[in-house]
Amino acid sequence: MSPSKFFPRFALFVTSIAIGALAGCAGTQPQAPPSAPSDVATSADALPRAERKTSETPADAPPGELACRATSPVDGTSELFLVWEEGAAKGVLRKVAPSGEKSAQKVRAERYDGMIVADDPHEKDLTVHAALVRPIKGKAHMRVGGSDQPWAACE
Repeated sequence: MSPSKFFPRFALFVTSIAIGALAGCAGTQPQAPPSAPSDVATSADALPRAERKTSETPADAPPGELACRATSPVDGTSELFLVWEEGAAKGVLRKVAPSGEKSAQKVRAERYDGMIVADDPHEKDLTVHAALVRPIKGKAHMRVGGSDQPWAACE
């Protein structure tokens, strides 16, 4: 086969593969995520945050006194509920992420130097706290997680 006949066939072959590959990729449409079942979504999910707080019932709150509710645009809302008995408390640290994901962590708490120190009952490291609540400039603030986390004002 002479070079003059080979090159047009080779170019045609490469072009057809390239067009086929592009057509194959273009033919696939991204799949939409499956819709959530209707029993998962609640009417509270559709309410704005201000209306959601007023519609909360005591039934969905953990037992105990709300020590602090703090909201952060990055971390979402964190709530510390405590039941005090003889200077110590047991309770729940409830978090609602901006995505709507909810979590609850059991905690034990004590008062120390004007602060509330809440710890995971299974944590062995005494320097690691689940949450701290303390007054800053006369207003209660809460820090959830490690010392690198910011303080958020309690509502």
